[in-house]
Amino acid sequence: MSASALLDNQCDHFSTKMVDLIMV
Repeated sequence: MSASALLDNQCDHFSTKMVDLIMV
């Protein structure tokens, strides 16, 4: 796995968490 892909996955995970917080 490349570093950029790992970073992108991290951002995606963070965005999902933010969405969860906003939904609740």
